[in-house]
Amino acid sequence: MLADRTYEDLLETDFLTANQATGRKVYFSILVGTKGDQRGVPVQIRYQPNWWFQVVLNLLPKTVAQSQPPH
Repeated sequence: MLADRTYEDLLETDFLTANQATGRKVYFSILVGTKGDQRGVPVQIRYQPNWWFQVVLNLLPKTVAQSQPPH
């Protein structure tokens, strides 16, 4: 399910992981809330292990998360 929500007061943090054996590098970024209830909470994570594949994880709003049946 896709959630449509606008967040304010976010900080984008970029990371780099490097495999010491192979030297392969992978980048990812996290958008983190900076104020109120969202302070310190990752609201979006973008991970792209290669040029053709990207995963985006978004925080679901509380109302959407509560309305979903358990899996």
